[in-house]
Amino acid sequence: MGIFTAVKLDEIFRNWQYMDERSILTGHWHILGTLTATILLLYYADLAGLKGKVRRWFGWLVILFSDLAFGAVTVYEMRRLITSEGTQQPLINKTTLLGDIGLGTLLLILAALMVWRLADLFKKKGKWSSETGERLEKKGEVNK
Repeated sequence: MGIFTAVKLDEIFRNWQYMDERSILTGHWHILGTLTATILLLYYADLAGLKGKVRRWFGWLVILFSDLAFGAVTVYEMRRLITSEGTQQPLINKTTLLGDIGLGTLLLILAALMVWRLADLFKKKGKWSSETGERLEKKGEVNK
């Protein structure tokens, strides 16, 4: 989106209203922040020990729904290149809905991961207990 906006600077920033410019600038940083959060979420899932089919499902769902949200928000930001100001409301409605579906699903996926980790906390021989034991052994606080 950055290079596309740069090529169209004369058309965009000389003729558009400040509301449209603010939409692009605000959306751009929100997309970058969400992209960073998505990368960290995938990294945490790897550290948490997701394996096999669960790992594949988790990864693909995160990628697909984040792409849906990013694509919808990008179209929302650049809507003035697609449609005029007077006829943009249907496009705004659709892109907002798709963005909400993408981000909402990402939050549900994150919630599922956190519930799994929380449930594991209360298991006697869960991942939390083995992780805690490994940390204590590295510090030399556990006598064998």
